Amino acid sequence: FRRVLFRSTSAINVVVSANAGTGGQTLTNYASVDPTGGTSPPTPGPSCSPSTSCANAVSTVSAPNLTIAKAQPSPGLVVGQQSTYVLTVTNNGNLAATTARIQDLLPTGLTYVSASGTNWSCSPSGQTITCNFSGGTIAASGGTSAINVVVSANAGTGGQTLTNYASVDPTGGTSPQTPGPNCSPSTSCANAVSTVSA
Repeated sequence: FRRVLFRSTSAINVVVSANAGTGGQTLTNYASVDPTGGTSPPTPGPSCSPSTSCANAVSTVSAPNLTIAKAQPSPGLVVGQQSTYVLTVTNNGNLAATTARIQDLLPTGLTYVSASGTNWSCSPSGQTITCNFSGGTIAASGGTSAINVVVSANAGTGGQTLTNYASVDPTGGTSPQTPGPNCSPSTSCANAVSTVSA
C-alpha cells in the first residue's frame, strides 16, 4: 500500500507592547519548538539549533524623537517693548508625532504676552508657559513645528542678561523635563541668553 504524509500547522498569536525609550532600536524576538512534539525545545536565541527548530524576527521600533531649538528674541530685548522667541520642535524619529508638549520658562524680568503656533495651544502659569500640540502631525525624519512666544522686557531690566529656557518631551508625550540649567538630555532642552537694552 501507499503511505501518504500530511503536513498541518498551528499558529500562536503573541501580543506585545514596545516599551518607552525603545524608539529607533532594532529588536530581535527568538522562538523555538521541540521537533519531536515533546516538552524540551532548544533554548531560543542566536545559538539555537537545529535551524529548523528555531526562528526569529528582527524589527525596528517606530516612534517619534522630538528635539527643541530656541532662536534669539527678535527684535532684541528692549525695556518696554515686545520681542518674539521662536521655538522649533523637530521630529528626528521614524514615526510622525501627533501629540507633543513643550514648556518655556521665562526669566524674571520678562512678561508673557502671547504664545501661538499651528496646532499648538499655550497657556501661562507664573513664568512657565505650557504648549500642547494636537490636531496635526509633525512628520518623521526631520519634520518641524514652530511656536512664537511674545514677551515684553520689564522696567528696570536694562543691561541685565536674561536666559530663557525651554524643553520638550522627546517621545511626543506630556512629560517634558523641567526647563532650566539642569535640563537633560541636551537635545530635549534649549535656551537663549540675551541682554536687555534700556
